[in-house]
Amino acid sequence: MRESVPNIDCPIDLFPKQERKIQELTQRINEVKGIQQKAERAHALLEEAEVLLRCSAFDEGNIHCVNCQALSRVRSHAATLILKTEKALNRTSKV
Repeated sequence: MRESVPNIDCPIDLFPKQERKIQELTQRINEVKGIQQKAERAHALLEEAEVLLRCSAFDEGNIHCVNCQALSRVRSHAATLILKTEKALNRTSKV
């Protein structure tokens, strides 16, 4: 199932390019069961979200930029949680 593309009017057209990649990675994360496979994909998701978070054209007065950053932070946090979970499970399995 594909999510709809958020209505973010990016002044430099970066968002739609990254959004396609991010949705594909999110779908791939959701398709696998194991935390190791999810973590592999989460690394890539984190990288793609960071592209948007580092946007040089960010304008805090533009609601589309603000929404893009907020959505990208949520996705970055989700990827980070997957990576932290995988790390914690690896630590406990070695004990």
